[in-house]
Amino acid sequence: MATIDQLRAVAVKTLGGQPYPISQKYIEAASQDYKAGQFVYASSGNSISHCETGATACLGMATCDATGTTGTSAEVLLAEPYVVFEANVSHATPASAVTALTQIGAKYGLELSSNKNYCKIDDTTNKFFHVHELSDKDTVGDQYGRVLVRICSDIYNNPGEKTA
Repeated sequence: MATIDQLRAVAVKTLGGQPYPISQKYIEAASQDYKAGQFVYASSGNSISHCETGATACLGMATCDATGTTGTSAEVLLAEPYVVFEANVSHATPASAVTALTQIGAKYGLELSSNKNYCKIDDTTNKFFHVHELSDKDTVGDQYGRVLVRICSDIYNNPGEKTA
């Protein structure tokens, strides 16, 4: 078992040969400090804020760091159902933050720590990520190993597409 470096989440591929969605412009909400690669959601007025641990809404992934200035234009790679992201796993008990074949197909929560997003494998209540497969960069059982995930469709909150 190796201990894998904890990196920012990244978009790694699309399913079925789909092209990546075009990044959409939104406005930055007040007092934001998200980094490129963090997941964000659209709040009132279509302004974006970073997703916190246990988030239940997601628009996509920020493509650049926040400026900290309210109303600044910010680009987001939308979390369309066919976009696959790679993220490290986390667990409240670090020794249990390991990849396993049983994670494939499961749904887990999001953890935000040090401006990085993790697939929190001990949170099966706040379903944010749907594990598509394990990353081929790591071995099963690696601590903080990476998984390939999609954003759960019921929390995707593109204000231009979501209906009441």
